[in-house]
Amino acid sequence: MYQSKVSDLHSKASIVSKVPRRSRKADTVPTKAVELGRRQEQQVRQLDRNVAVPPWLKSLLNVQKGAKVVFAFVLGTIPIVYGYTVYTQDQWKNQHGQLNRLRAKEQQQTVMNENLKHQQAEAAERPDSGFVAPTPDRMVFISPAPARPLKQRPQTPAANPNPAAQTPQGY
Repeated sequence: MYQSKVSDLHSKASIVSKVPRRSRKADTVPTKAVELGRRQEQQVRQLDRNVAVPPWLKSLLNVQKGAKVVFAFVLGTIPIVYGYTVYTQDQWKNQHGQLNRLRAKEQQQTVMNENLKHQQAEAAERPDSGFVAPTPDRMVFISPAPARPLKQRPQTPAANPNPAAQTPQGY
């Protein structure tokens, strides 16, 4: 069985090898087409380069040149703008994190301050703390200072009604 399959393959290969190859002439362009192309080449003539260009075409060419300059400028600024955007976002992220840390510290300090006040109040309520309860006979009264006369401000010279007299003559 194995032998029969191998012999079938060999017979098929020999059939394929018996097919003639294409000739080199078949790969080339027919001679009539070549002659026609040569005739067309002879008919092509160069245009005169000294022909005046219409003004609308000149304006379009100038617009094209300007568009190239604008495009180059935009193409050059895009990476700069992108880099600046990324940089500012990174800076904002860092500063925002720092702000959040400062807020957390502020909250912790407020809580600690209130705890200290509460501890001091509890300590003051205990009899062995040494604090004395306030009573009217232990209050300290401070008498107000005697009234002082108002200081007189130095008088400013009155505005000159004739401003032309103050203007220098060079003007």
